[in-house]
Amino acid sequence: YKRWFDQDVELRRSAERVLGRSFPIATLEDIPLAQAISYACKDSDVTLRLRTPLADLLHSSSLWELFSDGMQWLPIVEHMQRVGMSVSRSALESLRDAMNSKADQLTRQLSRQYFSSKPINPNSPDDVASLLRRCGLSSPKRTKAGKVSVAKSAIEDLRYSHPALELTFPAKEHRHIATSFCDPLIGAIDREIERGTHDPASDLCSIHFVLKPSSVATRRLAGEDPNPLNIPVRSEIGKRVRSCFRQPPGRCYMGWDYTQVEMGVA
Repeated sequence: YKRWFDQDVELRRSAERVLGRSFPIATLEDIPLAQAISYACKDSDVTLRLRTPLADLLHSSSLWELFSDGMQWLPIVEHMQRVGMSVSRSALESLRDAMNSKADQLTRQLSRQYFSSKPINPNSPDDVASLLRRCGLSSPKRTKAGKVSVAKSAIEDLRYSHPALELTFPAKEHRHIATSFCDPLIGAIDREIERGTHDPASDLCSIHFVLKPSSVATRRLAGEDPNPLNIPVRSEIGKRVRSCFRQPPGRCYMGWDYTQVEMGVA
């Protein structure tokens, strides 16, 4: 649905004239059974027909061994998706509340000291640009629209040059942990409860996610819904998010190199 609305307007227009702009997401259940069967069979048949020419291409390009190695660990990836990862709901909720509380505290401090107690949003580019002006600071970069860039990469070097930014960056980071990591993981637990796959009375829940072993050219895994691969590891706050992933007695987590050389060997 999101990808559709990222397409060029002209490309969407012919379909939207027939289906409307907010047409529902369709599945195979929405077409006659005979057509669904025909489509599914053609899909499988074309895949099988492609096997021989693609295998020849892999051999001629000296990539067959690389392909074979990747195929060997696909069942492990599938097992990881099926089993999921065990996480503590109470730990996530406690961390979310702590992150939001700290972000609120830092935001109020910014408001009192630099905005005459008027509201300020550290995640608002306009508010951060205004803060830079008030502190006599300037970002060296501009956005495509010609505005002052307040992206982290643009003003990171200013972080410790003024007390205001020493409040702004932590406020953004604490809120980011709450909204980008804690909330999606708690939402995943709620979906498991709705599906009937998790007992609401149990604190530990195995959340399931989607892993994509062939989406990245470097052979790294990609993940989504939620993404278990983008949790920060170097910062202390990131380590607190990781500490919410817990196993029942008798089991443990193991960490593997994100380049996945170690993971592939394992």
